[in-house]
Amino acid sequence: VLISRLHVFKRFAHLEYLPMPGATAAIQEPWRMAFSALRTAVFDVKLSAQLSGAKMQQARVLERMMERGLHAPMTSSCGRLFDAAAALILGRRTVAYEAQAAIELEGIAIDEADEMGYEMTLEDGNWHSREPMIISAKPLWHTMIDDLRSGVSKATMAARFHAGVADGFVKAIQAARSATGIQQVALSGGCMQNRRLARLLRVGLEADGFKVYQHIQ
Repeated sequence: VLISRLHVFKRFAHLEYLPMPGATAAIQEPWRMAFSALRTAVFDVKLSAQLSGAKMQQARVLERMMERGLHAPMTSSCGRLFDAAAALILGRRTVAYEAQAAIELEGIAIDEADEMGYEMTLEDGNWHSREPMIISAKPLWHTMIDDLRSGVSKATMAARFHAGVADGFVKAIQAARSATGIQQVALSGGCMQNRRLARLLRVGLEADGFKVYQHIQ
């Protein structure tokens, strides 16, 4: 979430950082991001391995990489958040092209679950001292895993994930308005090619009085 002028921008909020174990390999193998997300959400190593589809030997290697910060750069990318969710919900271990996991997750989601988003929490920053607010997915992962264990359908879980991400960002944008008075929002970036996410953001923001801008080309 950026507070922008034509010549400058400042960061107001961002997703909580996650390690990318294996760096670019974590993009090609979404199970790595799932393991990272679950460990960050304080699931134990054995359960994180089981849920992400990792073998214990792989999990131990990833754990050491994350602990030592070795070949595991930190990311706040929304795309990596979608990769982790696709690995958990769809069992997607590898991808053959850019954003494949996210595209499949969007495609399977059902409309009926739009109002039942997984919760994301905001950890207060300080706009005056330019300390960004953190959008944390920790509670999202815990509720998602509860659904996974309860046998909730993949389509419903995918919809709840999209709704939760959109709601988390809407809340962060509301906080940005409270701090700055700005009422205009421009939705941009690769994840805005996800029509479900873009629609949920637009609907949520316009319902709260924001003027929303999106790409037309």
